[in-house]
Amino acid sequence: KSWSQPIKAHNDNTQTEHRFHSFYEHENELGFIYLDGRKMANEATHDMNHSSMSLRSGTIDKNLALTNMQNIDGLVCECCQTDITITDQGPIGVYRDRSEEETRDIFLTKLEDGVWSKGKPLHLDNWKINGCPVNGPVITGNKNEITVAWYTRAGGRSNIKIAKSTDYGETFGNPILLGTNETVGHLGMTDDAKGNTWLLWQKTAKKGLVELVLTKIKPDSNQIMHKVIEEAGKTPRFSFPQINRNGETIILAYT
Repeated sequence: KSWSQPIKAHNDNTQTEHRFHSFYEHENELGFIYLDGRKMANEATHDMNHSSMSLRSGTIDKNLALTNMQNIDGLVCECCQTDITITDQGPIGVYRDRSEEETRDIFLTKLEDGVWSKGKPLHLDNWKINGCPVNGPVITGNKNEITVAWYTRAGGRSNIKIAKSTDYGETFGNPILLGTNETVGHLGMTDDAKGNTWLLWQKTAKKGLVELVLTKIKPDSNQIMHKVIEEAGKTPRFSFPQINRNGETIILAYT
């Protein structure tokens, strides 16, 4: 019925972008990771880290105080969404990294003893692109098992890749491929109580249009089933569909 006064979820005063927050609840605090553009106010130099987008984190306590601000990665992709999941050992986040050679692959970070770990590559696609593809990764988790999905166009071929880990993201199996040469990505993902993975994504169609597709992946056999949710022409190409689970119900939201 009523809301508190809003607070600023970053601790700098630059007129730059602060966006793509992914929130989680852990140890009675609300935490988040996000893309922070404060360094982009600096004059560009030969050192990309001097004026780059960074991945940062923070927490908000019960008194709405902003605390524990951390710089996780000082050079990341500028416009790709972050995502986060909770395991029984704490939060795990995923994001698209950026190297000085313009390789933009998916990285993973964990909150351990109150400190976010240095990001490490989840899978080396070696996708080099001189600009942000606006296509961030998605993650779901259940105890020690996590699943990550992402879009790549490494080697000139568009793919959605889905990789699973049974050891809290320390190692991953070989990725499952979806939509080879017929996807623009824009992913949403959740799981259900039976361990099925549900992925919402955009499939390319004729004349630059896209279809919105829901894919179910069974946990043991990796059997894949597809259903077209919206036919070509009804879904904006650059929209970002959302999917979530409430009990035994899978909920979709899209434009």
